[in-house]
Amino acid sequence: MPMKKITLILALSGVMALCACRSGDGERPIARVGRSTLTLQEVRRMAPASAANPWSAKQAATLVQQWVESELLYQEALREGLDKEAAVQEAIERQAKACVVTFFLAQKLTDHAAVSDAEIESYYQECAGEFSLPEETYHLRVILVATLPEANAVRQMIVSGTPFAEVAKRRSMDGSRGDGGDWGWVTLSRLSPLLARAIPSLRTGEVSRPIKSEVGYNLLWIESSLRKGSTMPLEQVRDEIVQRIAASKREKKYQQLIQWLSREIAIQTDLEALQSLSEKEAQ
Repeated sequence: MPMKKITLILALSGVMALCACRSGDGERPIARVGRSTLTLQEVRRMAPASAANPWSAKQAATLVQQWVESELLYQEALREGLDKEAAVQEAIERQAKACVVTFFLAQKLTDHAAVSDAEIESYYQECAGEFSLPEETYHLRVILVATLPEANAVRQMIVSGTPFAEVAKRRSMDGSRGDGGDWGWVTLSRLSPLLARAIPSLRTGEVSRPIKSEVGYNLLWIESSLRKGSTMPLEQVRDEIVQRIAASKREKKYQQLIQWLSREIAIQTDLEALQSLSEKEAQ
């Protein structure tokens, strides 16, 4: 099916996509290849978790086109009998087994990976040394404007008492404007030399003079700073701690599951035969 035709179909179906769960339109065919059909509901399931919702017709059309191409190839492979070949059958069996194991582990381990605030705090206190800063770190806010006169005018607003974050939301061109110019915790090594040179002489809570960079004029504001060797704030490492604890819990549960299954299901191995085979192949 031509790409333009798919785009048109999906554009006309855009409104349906929002109410498919109520009206049943989710089962309406969107594309057909031979006897195979693709429904609106299936297109939704094909979309990555990070996709915008609702998606644009162009995004949905791309998914449908990918399905069409895959289905064309699959049907031709079946017509040529490729699915009957031993190597293909073995590969299908391996993939099917791997898929079942993946879903099985997801069911068994996910519920045991929840992490409480108390666990996070305890880990942070016990492993504080792991979060020691290798160099001085700054909680930085930045405003970016196009011209020097604009930078001076913006700076005067801040000096006169308008909060830096408020001015950033209104006047900054930087991608952080929605967060009030917040760049989070950064080290000098992560900044451009033009910005890094200005920070050591800047006091906390003081707005910098305009700094010309490759993209415009910058105003810097240090919310707070931490010396080299200090422990990173919990909010900065919270996500990492959650991942570590959750991974540890999943590993512990996995080992318990394997131990239990090893008692419930008979296991037999012949490592001597394996060693003998390896030696023969090596000769």
